[in-house]
Amino acid sequence: MTSNENADAGRALPRFFTEWRALFGDDAADFTPIDYLNQQEGLPFVIAAQWLFCPTFTKYRDCVVIVKDLDGGLSDGEKKVIDDWLEVFDGDTSKTETKKNLLILSDIFTSFDTEPYEEDLSRLARTLARCWQGLLKLEYPERDLVVEVYDDEWSYGPEVTFYTRPSSS
Repeated sequence: MTSNENADAGRALPRFFTEWRALFGDDAADFTPIDYLNQQEGLPFVIAAQWLFCPTFTKYRDCVVIVKDLDGGLSDGEKKVIDDWLEVFDGDTSKTETKKNLLILSDIFTSFDTEPYEEDLSRLARTLARCWQGLLKLEYPERDLVVEVYDDEWSYGPEVTFYTRPSSS
């Protein structure tokens, strides 16, 4: 799936949210997922999530990549990873970007069973793709960047990545 597909189409409410809303009975009929965030433990998670939805991007060796370091720059280790992928792919920046920018959602949530949240994680992956696509268009308007979601029997759960579309030369 590319990020141009509508992640909101037919969006169902997450199971955890409907269970939480049911605790309040009829008084909660109008509660939205935004209301769920109005809990003391919600704020730190939302603040931390900005690194997921709005990552820092940079260019290195003609690759647009997500920066993992909090200082906003690429660490020597990240540069080495990119250098190694460029070598493996004979300088193909698109393939290198695809590998370097791959986010496997189950790798984020390793401390608990995510199986009950499979559908929610699929929607999250599509939402992340939409966010990244918008940011990438804003920050790199000169590049034809493609954001993709993998969520099939060959993926390790929902995955999101992006790369520069190879030129047809």
